[in-house]
Amino acid sequence: MNIIVGAYSYLTHGSSNEECSQLLDRQLRPLLTLSFSNPDFRFVLRLGIPYIQWLETNHPEINMLIADLCRNNRLEMLSSSFYDSVLTLEPTHERSVHIEKTNTFLRKKFIRRPRGLWCMEQVFSPSIIQVMDMSSLDYIIISSYNQNLGQTLVRKPFRMEELGKTAVILPSDDRFSREVAECGKEECTAETLNASFSRLLDSVSGNEVIMLNMDQLMRCEGSSVVYKTIIDNVAEKTILPYELISQKEIASMYYLPSSVYGRDFNIEKSVSLNQYILNNPLLNRMHRCINLFRDCSKNLKKNSDNRKLVEYLLMNASTGMIYIPEVNLNTEIRRRAEGALSEIEKTLYEEGILPSTADLDGDLFPEYITGNKVYTLYLNTKGAAISRLNIFSIKSDIALNQGQGLFRDTIRNGKASDLSIKRWELTPVDRKRQDFFAKSPLIEVGKSVISISKHYKPRQNSITVDYEMENMGKTPINDLVFETVLNLCIPGTESFADSEGNTIEEKGTTSNRILIANKINGLYFELTSTLDFLISARNIYADADTPLGVVKQYQYTQIKYQKKIKLPGSEALKCTFTLKAEKRRGRQEKQNDT
Repeated sequence: MNIIVGAYSYLTHGSSNEECSQLLDRQLRPLLTLSFSNPDFRFVLRLGIPYIQWLETNHPEINMLIADLCRNNRLEMLSSSFYDSVLTLEPTHERSVHIEKTNTFLRKKFIRRPRGLWCMEQVFSPSIIQVMDMSSLDYIIISSYNQNLGQTLVRKPFRMEELGKTAVILPSDDRFSREVAECGKEECTAETLNASFSRLLDSVSGNEVIMLNMDQLMRCEGSSVVYKTIIDNVAEKTILPYELISQKEIASMYYLPSSVYGRDFNIEKSVSLNQYILNNPLLNRMHRCINLFRDCSKNLKKNSDNRKLVEYLLMNASTGMIYIPEVNLNTEIRRRAEGALSEIEKTLYEEGILPSTADLDGDLFPEYITGNKVYTLYLNTKGAAISRLNIFSIKSDIALNQGQGLFRDTIRNGKASDLSIKRWELTPVDRKRQDFFAKSPLIEVGKSVISISKHYKPRQNSITVDYEMENMGKTPINDLVFETVLNLCIPGTESFADSEGNTIEEKGTTSNRILIANKINGLYFELTSTLDFLISARNIYADADTPLGVVKQYQYTQIKYQKKIKLPGSEALKCTFTLKAEKRRGRQEKQNDT
């Protein structure tokens, strides 16, 4: 009876130092220590390249131990995408590049070249089979549990053919994965988990695969005891995958459909990861942004430094599995991906090949793109809001959030009218496409009709927006509430202060000026208006399920301007908003100047 045992982790760039340390102390070190002292036990392991690099910096002895186990043919490292991206979301011709980069890294670090593939988050498509031969890989390990169907498809190893290419599929036993997932939800203790493993190991037959998610196990204190249970029960029966394949006993054929497998994450009501991305405004925009920049990069000269840079950054932009539920709530992971996108955008803008219009919402709401040496700005015809504002100095889109961008407007007169979901007439004012004029559809308010226009005037370090609200009828409009919202993605916000220096809280304060200080990148925002508004400010957080439990993750900062106005018949009200951003120099920089 042959059994393949393995463990894996998804910790990537953006994971906290505490998460990396806890994974080592609670899972990886106990597993490697037990393995080293039991020469009969052989296993497979999947670690992300970022985590291996973290080990090299902080605990190089762990990498030395892994290399020693590989050298003695007791451990086999699994390959995957180098930047922890989901392969099914990458262009077909780039998948082998992701895998080959990982293969080369692992071979240099741990002596032996990988022979098997682990699909990130177990998102699988039959098209992956086609890159196996190009990457010199023989097999794929993946769970047998299909989330779409809610059932286990197959338990024994099989061969799968796709367009003339063949690979061995080693399905892992879902019974163990289910127990680990329940443990990850803190629904059982280490003792209960260990008892379940003891019972399941008694029923394991030949040629089965057991894969354990160390990130989920990390949630349960003392869960590493299951490694000893496995070794005590099946150490002498364990083999490495290549040994099973070399026995040439795998003759059965099967076809694994596209789906999300296993229990690493839940796609909830979506039928696929692609649909989940499509239904999430933030992820949908990021995915379309990557595709837009990829198309633009084709206009760069082949083999030029900028083209090589953009191609490298495009691979980096998908790092950290930003499209995976829960993971995409991690602000640091998003910022890393967004930083790569921002550098691409700057390069394309400097080369003059960034398009003047795009459709990143996928709702047939075209966006106008403009910029200067400081930033690029996207104006969406949907709500005439700023949907992307990439400030080059901090390599970040400060409109990156789950909201609908900057200057999202609503008016209320007993009944709310959300102007951010309506299509505006948006036209460039000048030939250089620096100024834009936007006009809303007519809005009925009681017996009157209101027309609202915006005039955007982007400048070097500021953006000015002139508003005009006109009562098109003769009937006066009283107690009309105008509201505009800015959702700024600026992690590390220290304080919100009004023109008098008073702290602004969620309940709001009346002023015409607000200052926002940011401690991470030293960026300071100043928002001013020509009228006094009731201003409220708050940081928006979301509960993210991490390997260390549920943690509140910063999402964005919401600034809300609100004012009651009266509009007599056939009259108009004008006001101006100015958003100014500057990066203040630190004390050391000022001393250098003197």
